[in-house]
Amino acid sequence: RAVAVALLALAAADDGATHESYVFASLAARHLPTPARVSLGRDDATGLRGLFANEVAAPGDVLLRVPLGRCLVETRALPAAMRRAPESMTWDVRLALQLHDAVSDDSGAVPAFWSAYGALLPPAEAMVQPMLLRGAELAALGDGDMATSALAQRERLRD
Repeated sequence: RAVAVALLALAAADDGATHESYVFASLAARHLPTPARVSLGRDDATGLRGLFANEVAAPGDVLLRVPLGRCLVETRALPAAMRRAPESMTWDVRLALQLHDAVSDDSGAVPAFWSAYGALLPPAEAMVQPMLLRGAELAALGDGDMATSALAQRERLRD
């Protein structure tokens, strides 16, 4: 009976979400030192995507252990490739560039891990950043602090 219920739930699930979940599970199985106790999924109420615990966990339980070699790390000292970067290129911008470089390579030399991870990222046209919104669109967010931060980020990147 449990198998039948699981199959029905899978059949009813969004194909894209099911595929994402499978890609995450296989990526975790191949590249993590210990089994992940989380799954990639979508919250039914909000539709937001995230990692969800596979089982009840107590405070302090490790649900996911990611080796440092699989992490993008932003150091205080700029990497050699970015030493000529403008000062406006803050840690968040440099980290975004590292992610971009890790998942995209015109030569086709992206390592398998980063290629699979990149497939889990939303397409560029689906990602909306407040700093990209203009006038009425920014005001429609109804969050003055976010609008101020977005304008400051835009100015910082413009320098």
